[in-house]
Amino acid sequence: MPKSEVAKLIALIIKSKRLIQERVRGIEKAGSFSLSQMEILGYVAENKQPLMKDVADFLNITPPSATALIDSLVSQGYLKRMPDKNDRRIIRLTETLKGKKTLRQGMILMKKGMKEIFSKLSKNEINNLIAIHGKLAKILQKK
Repeated sequence: MPKSEVAKLIALIIKSKRLIQERVRGIEKAGSFSLSQMEILGYVAENKQPLMKDVADFLNITPPSATALIDSLVSQGYLKRMPDKNDRRIIRLTETLKGKKTLRQGMILMKKGMKEIFSKLSKNEINNLIAIHGKLAKILQKK
């Protein structure tokens, strides 16, 4: 692939990511949660009782930064800290009913907002976008 194409792809990926984040921030204002909170709630829901370190690794941030985000979610009643059954020094995270409800509501708002964006694409373009992102995800998951 020529360097100019690589540079264009990098610029477009960065620009798209920034614009999507801006759009999601607008959606967030309609709800009572942030994108980071949504990511954490979704991760905890998908990975039953993960460790705090797991969340930090998932978000690609330091454990102290993850702790600050998680503390906020715990104090707001979205998550609970639970000691591990086999080793009480290990703290696991679990979502509360409030956290589950918030995640559902957030996903509804995000889907609505993203649907507006994607409605400007043809069915073929959407299918191509799905295929390309799926392929990229597979490539990037291979380490």
